[in-house]
Amino acid sequence: MKANPVLDELRKIAKRRRGLLRPRDVVEAASDPASPLHSRFTWDNSKAAHEYRLWEARELLAQYWVVEPVSNQPIRLLISLDSDREAKAGYRFSEAVLADPEQRSEWLMMALADYQQLEKAYGALTELRPIFTAVRRMAAKYEPVAIAI
Repeated sequence: MKANPVLDELRKIAKRRRGLLRPRDVVEAASDPASPLHSRFTWDNSKAAHEYRLWEARELLAQYWVVEPVSNQPIRLLISLDSDREAKAGYRFSEAVLADPEQRSEWLMMALADYQQLEKAYGALTELRPIFTAVRRMAAKYEPVAIAI
């Protein structure tokens, strides 16, 4: 196995904390310019503050939910589509995304990708297999569909 200095450093930090890896400990270790973690952080405080405010704005936009009238299920009010993220464009109201076939299709593909990530993260939990199987079957119906982004 190839050496990974960042992962090695994270293991050292966790070992010092009896297996617990806390973000504040990671930042503290990374503050040392000799640490392999150092380059993974923004040390320019004005830039870091701006990035943090952008993160706060994303958190603000993500907190609003609405009940979708057809399914009667709560959904996010504001959606960040992958194509908008690539263009650094922003968020769209979910009702507009659902009403636009292309955007709705993109949102569906994003949901299916999220389920694939969930399966990677939680695939060892056999209790969830029926859900993952059902999602894989449904996803197979959409895989041939190419979305122009």
